Amino acid sequence: MGGFGGLLLCVLAGFGAIRAAWPAPRRWSAHDPLRLAMAPSLGLGLLSLMYFAVRTVLGGSGGAMAGAFAAVTLGLAGLAWWRSESAEAENRAWAKGPTWLWLIFGAVAGVAALTLLLILVASPHGEWDAWSIWNLRARFLYRATEATVPFDPLLNWSHPDYPLLVPASVAGLWTWNGGEAQWLAAAVAAVFWASAVFVPVMVLSRLRSTAMGLTAGLALAGMPLLTRNASAMYADAVGLGLMAI
Repeated sequence: MGGFGGLLLCVLAGFGAIRAAWPAPRRWSAHDPLRLAMAPSLGLGLLSLMYFAVRTVLGGSGGAMAGAFAAVTLGLAGLAWWRSESAEAENRAWAKGPTWLWLIFGAVAGVAALTLLLILVASPHGEWDAWSIWNLRARFLYRATEATVPFDPLLNWSHPDYPLLVPASVAGLWTWNGGEAQWLAAAVAAVFWASAVFVPVMVLSRLRSTAMGLTAGLALAGMPLLTRNASAMYADAVGLGLMAI
């Protein structure tokens, strides 16, 4: 399947799960941009759970992993399709908002995204927490023959008690890719950064006003600490992304 195909499958799984839980008509609906913004992070969470379960039961088979996740994705898509029959129409139009505010938000978000990319290219393994905790554990999960290796007391300095959401999702993408492509770990960090920025924009735009949503997006995209932590592949950015969802 490859790592890029795995990422796309995660987006489809996340979108299917959200549409199954929050149904909408079968055509493209007013709230679907918000659903799509939430989908990658939720899909990576599903991948993390599936990877751990399949690895525990069947071992490290990439084919079994891909097959199980594809089956779950099809099941979620079918459930979303079935629930769409009784879903109410979402006809509310998006308010355009001030053009000048869109331009400022686009500029700030673009600079933040470019900064994120440049730091990831310069430091592809991330900073301290990335290579000493998160990517280290992902490598243990991907390479190790014993599931308890990441929790060895000798590795107490790497916080064995930390959750496996990020490492298991990265290891799952590596399994599909057939190798430890570091860009996939960077892609996971970038996905959660994007969720942390864009989900609040869309939520507030729907619940309050487009201007308020863009203002929230400006506050998040213009926060150097958020961009820096995401480019360092720290789980702090992941937590903000999940909080946004």
